[in-house]
Amino acid sequence: MTTTTLYCGDCLEYMRTMDDSSVDAIVTDPPYGVLSADWDNAETTMLAIPEMCRVAREFVAVFTQMPMLAEWHTKFIECDAHYCEHIVWVKRQLAPSCRVSRGHESILIYSVGKRKLFYKTKGPYEDVRCPGLLTDIVTVKGIDRYIKDLRAKVNGTAVTKISSTHRQQEFSRFGGCSEDRSAEFCNYSNCWSFYPPNTNNRNGEYVHQTAKPLGSIERLIEMLTKPGAVVFDPFMGSGTTGIACHNLGRKFIGCELDKGYFEIAKDRIEAAQAQERLL
Repeated sequence: MTTTTLYCGDCLEYMRTMDDSSVDAIVTDPPYGVLSADWDNAETTMLAIPEMCRVAREFVAVFTQMPMLAEWHTKFIECDAHYCEHIVWVKRQLAPSCRVSRGHESILIYSVGKRKLFYKTKGPYEDVRCPGLLTDIVTVKGIDRYIKDLRAKVNGTAVTKISSTHRQQEFSRFGGCSEDRSAEFCNYSNCWSFYPPNTNNRNGEYVHQTAKPLGSIERLIEMLTKPGAVVFDPFMGSGTTGIACHNLGRKFIGCELDKGYFEIAKDRIEAAQAQERLL
């Protein structure tokens, strides 16, 4: 079972007790300052950025959106973090607004100390590409070819090949391709498509107003750490990052100021651990 450490209190106070480079990565969803809730104070995040850059050994990933995205990015650069990636999370469910409805949020990724490569950058084609059909630029012809390839694989029949000349012309700029038209694995894009979790209380599974999809957190953890690494979430909320770490064999440290959310996170993580013991 992976090690889990949970702290109920101010993450700034907790981080000041931590050694430099004491965790491998930080994956967190800090306050944006866009809601009326008392806990949604973006200034707290601004104060936490220098400490996050100090205690992280390799990467820091934060969910955000404008206008705080610009301010946080500037602060990370001031703290000598190296910008790696800006990922757009397409929520596929619109949030009402007095101007235009909001359908996306952002994930900023920085490396600490020096520029570093991600540990994982590829996933199953259907997992990476198919959810993006609602947002990617695709053609009916391309979708039709992919579906035919899938049917051929299921039926055990030969998959139609593209001629080598056509293949070179079509795929040379992507660094090569397997024999199948639709590769089994493909590179992650910087546009992710995950449905937001249901925020209703379903046996305590999701109850936080701004909970993020478990799949998006798991993808970040696999990108930024190797098995056995220590992941820290200073704004733990309802504990999704802790569950992702448990699922992926990473050690987890989580902080949460709100006592109610802390108890929810504790219960959810303990339930995930108990479920593993039953298997």
